[in-house]
Amino acid sequence: MKELDQGRIVECALAILGLSLHEDDRVWKNIDWGLLDEMHTRGWITDPVNKNKSVYMTEEGLNNVQKFQKKYFSQSGKSSKTSSSAESKEGHQNLSTIDLNQAHVVRCTGKLLKELRIKPIEFETSGETSIRDWHANLLTFERRKCILVTHTLSLYSFFIFGVIRKDFDNFKAVFNEHLRKQLTSEGVTKSALYDVDATDVDLIITKSNSRSVLGSMNEYSYRLEFAVWDREGSDDPDEVKMADYINNTPMSAIEETWPPRQLRKILGKAVKNGG
Repeated sequence: MKELDQGRIVECALAILGLSLHEDDRVWKNIDWGLLDEMHTRGWITDPVNKNKSVYMTEEGLNNVQKFQKKYFSQSGKSSKTSSSAESKEGHQNLSTIDLNQAHVVRCTGKLLKELRIKPIEFETSGETSIRDWHANLLTFERRKCILVTHTLSLYSFFIFGVIRKDFDNFKAVFNEHLRKQLTSEGVTKSALYDVDATDVDLIITKSNSRSVLGSMNEYSYRLEFAVWDREGSDDPDEVKMADYINNTPMSAIEETWPPRQLRKILGKAVKNGG
């Protein structure tokens, strides 16, 4: 926030507060409901009509936050420096060094890409390679950064809690470690994904591309928040148990099927077809 013009932000915030002006001089402390509805209509936030005190920003909304902050509130000369500096730190991926038939494709939200500091590349999966297609999002519970990873076809998920800088920098190893641990807990020791005793599989980092999967992940995030607060606690939660908790619920996006059952079905077909 330091690179943003705080004076403009305060003035705009006052103007937005004024939209709820009533009884001559009173305003509501919350943002105008009409604005929230419009943001939801534009696909920037989840439905604000609920009992929760917060909403989730969509991938498009998160991207627009940075764009609009830069457009309306950047201090002259500072934003471009910050932007170019951030870009220079981004790592580049070299597909020529990756086994494309075995690699996992991880479709990350803007928030996660920012932490990974990896320049995403365009990459589409089809046929057998779509089995290794995942979506990943960055969550925060009690100021602890966490990553939720969801299998694109089955919605089967695993959870990485308390992520720190070295974990982002070694995301390939962290991803593989947690996937192996989660699959082992399910009794899946060999599959079309890979042999759980094998070395770490390469990752292809790209941008998220499915609103449906991201919507399911939003549902998972609510359940994870409940699991952290009510079941596991936020000091050292059991990541496998938390993943089991969110996986053991039928999902409408896969015809009310349980994600573990859907994953086994998909992997069974792949093995039968020689995948």
